Amino acid sequence: MPDQPPIILIVDDDQGLCRLMERAFRREGWRSTSAASGAEALEQLRNTTPDLTLVDLQLDDMRGQELIDRAKLGPGGIPFVVITGQGDERVAVEMMKRGAIDYIVKDAAFLDLVTPITGRALHQISRDKRLAEAEQAWQRENAERKRLQEELLEITGRERREIGNDLHDGICQQLSAILLMAEALEQSLAKRNKAAAAQANRIAAYMKETIVSAKNLARGLVPVDVASNGLMSALEELASSFTEIYRVDCQFHAPEPILIEDNVTATHLYRIAQEAVSNALRHVKATEIAIELRRQDGAVTLSVSDNGPGFPPELNRPQGMGLRIMRYRAGVIGAAIEFANNPGGGARVSCVLPDKHADQKG
Repeated sequence: MPDQPPIILIVDDDQGLCRLMERAFRREGWRSTSAASGAEALEQLRNTTPDLTLVDLQLDDMRGQELIDRAKLGPGGIPFVVITGQGDERVAVEMMKRGAIDYIVKDAAFLDLVTPITGRALHQISRDKRLAEAEQAWQRENAERKRLQEELLEITGRERREIGNDLHDGICQQLSAILLMAEALEQSLAKRNKAAAAQANRIAAYMKETIVSAKNLARGLVPVDVASNGLMSALEELASSFTEIYRVDCQFHAPEPILIEDNVTATHLYRIAQEAVSNALRHVKATEIAIELRRQDGAVTLSVSDNGPGFPPELNRPQGMGLRIMRYRAGVIGAAIEFANNPGGGARVSCVLPDKHADQKG
């Protein structure tokens, strides 16, 4: 469907001048109506919404400024151009500060200027409308993309939890049963066949290591319980497991209990901490790692610090996959993340979450 011609409302008590403007606008293919007073203009505006309003600042029944205020012309409302007499240019400029697109002075050149000035105003309105529509479309697409990303992460997290639960409740239990059988076999063979008993002992030892690895894997797949204090418990377990497995000093500290009631948010925070600790171990060979969860400046801050050499000076933005994933996870939950070096040495990853996501226990 072709675009409809624009509608222009002319508000001026000089009806002869209004007719001349209407005739000029018809030649341009524009539709126009006129109102001889502020009251008539308000009545028309209650029934129709023009694309542009031309407002004479000197009306018989009210000042143009009053009409502009009462009709809510300008930004967020109907665009307008002011018509002013000679010597009133300062008032017109003041109206432009309040949102007028342009102004026209009633002088000898008025009829020559009114059409091109109105045309420029209509062009600006059309351009602004297209920009606003494009921005709205972008915002809708961005919101839909974010929704799909969150849905994908939720599906992935749910599948990880299911695999983790199956691993813990199924395979770990079966491995534990095999361990008991190996230990029983060792005891049975201890007096009859020491070589076979030793072999059974080695099988039991390997089985214990396998069970520990499987449980750690299950813990990594199912990090946070639905319970509100799940994040703090999970971070405590994370620090303990890294200390046990990698023989490093990994500590968790929280000055006060902090509840993250949304399990999706808690899971993302846990994954950020897990990735930050893993990076500290894999890339900089840190031997001391501190995980901290605290409330500060109206937000909840999760930080992971290490005693490694720190981030390189040229690191202006996250470049490794792990760092990009951490930044992405922070963005999903509306948090800000920073990668910096501690003044005393070592690197620090800080994730700041608005306090609306958390509650204070007690």
